Amino acid sequence: MIFFPGKCYSGYRDGQCPTGDMQQAMYPDKQICFTELGWATNTAHADHADYASVANQKRYLEEVADYLKSEEIVGFVFEAFDELWKDPSSPAASECNWGIYDINRKKKW
Repeated sequence: MIFFPGKCYSGYRDGQCPTGDMQQAMYPDKQICFTELGWATNTAHADHADYASVANQKRYLEEVADYLKSEEIVGFVFEAFDELWKDPSSPAASECNWGIYDINRKKKW
């Protein structure tokens, strides 16, 4: 799930974009916990090239952190480090580029 507080990534399938409020309404006795929050900084997919960037990752993580704090929701960032082993034939693939740190352990922003 790609989630912006109150917004939805335009590529989300079928126009569905569950928000924390929607999830809480479905499960009122459960604590909300987003288990994978993140944003790719590079992609080999032309249809997502405008979204995958260091600037967008920074914006996303800052905005979602503020939202989670204000709503007292638990969230886990995915991923700490880029993982080029996921697709060694295509290091530009988005799956390799979710880290806050690059492959050399240098912070991206």
